[in-house]
Amino acid sequence: MRSEEAEGARRRYLYRRLVSRGALRVPLRGAIPLVGPDCAYHLYAGRDPAPAGRARRGRAAALLAALLLAAAPAGSPAAPAADRRADEPPDVDRHVAALRRRLPAAPAFTLRVAAPYVVVGDGPPDEVARLAEHVVARAAGEFRARFFARDPGTIVDVYLFKDRDSYYRHTAMLTGSPPESPLGFFSSHANALLMDVNAGEGALMHELVHPFVRSNWPRCPPWINEGLATLFEDCRDRGGRLEGAHNGRFLTLLRALDRGSALPFSSLAALSDAAFYNDPTGLHYAQSRYVFFHLQQRGALDAFCRRYAETSRDDPTGGAALADALKIEGPAEFDRAWRAAMLADPWAARLRAEGRLAPKP
Repeated sequence: MRSEEAEGARRRYLYRRLVSRGALRVPLRGAIPLVGPDCAYHLYAGRDPAPAGRARRGRAAALLAALLLAAAPAGSPAAPAADRRADEPPDVDRHVAALRRRLPAAPAFTLRVAAPYVVVGDGPPDEVARLAEHVVARAAGEFRARFFARDPGTIVDVYLFKDRDSYYRHTAMLTGSPPESPLGFFSSHANALLMDVNAGEGALMHELVHPFVRSNWPRCPPWINEGLATLFEDCRDRGGRLEGAHNGRFLTLLRALDRGSALPFSSLAALSDAAFYNDPTGLHYAQSRYVFFHLQQRGALDAFCRRYAETSRDDPTGGAALADALKIEGPAEFDRAWRAAMLADPWAARLRAEGRLAPKP
């Protein structure tokens, strides 16, 4: 390794240690080139703020809510209820009414119910309605029917802001803090997804998976949580079902397979949250996504999710569910079959032909 590469690796390691311990904080934009976007986001999002910091943010959010309520014109007519299905429980109406009281009067926000989500957007109303119906509601319905036994335990708000300025400004208003990611993130404090809509529908699809995972598989390891979410960050409709398609994570995976640096499945499945997210290369994300992609291509994705729900208490790593769904003996057999399938995928040949990947060794 050249000396400058070694120095870069040393600095990234020290940075991760300092941030993880709460000893250093630099702007997220400065962190991304040091440790990569996935690592930077989760190092920030995973930090537990000091109680005083939480209290300050809570007081700031409460003060802001009070100011917004005070600014509403006296005697103003009640806003119409958000569009919703006739069978939605009445607490949705109460939730929507509370949301309307919290939101500023200008710009106008459009609200649409797409259970278990409420979609809130300040873009063109037709576009907000389209995203609510064709992305959020579609995804929730399919996740519920195919993978999960129950909805998230509470209503989750999905804020879709029309541009970067709106995203940064309203995130600070709603959470008392600036955004944790330049594109979008889930705020456990607000129980909401907050996104710049220009991040794309893929980023939205990714984040929609996490509330279902938290509710149904609370003990699952990060490879399952992020693997399923990243599968749907690039997807298509195939025969009326959503199906993950190739994306840039495949190139990351293939380079690791060529170098021999991809993890055995048993090692990937055993990674803690800290170890999984402390990965500036993005390999852990890529490998997790393509385990789920392999399940999908073998027609075993739904079976894996159903089996994992049954076995997760005794085997939270998911190894038993993986073997059952694919009808294989265990991790060693999976590693051989998965590696062969990834290297033989037509997209691998295409990437090599384009010169984006070294010729096949």
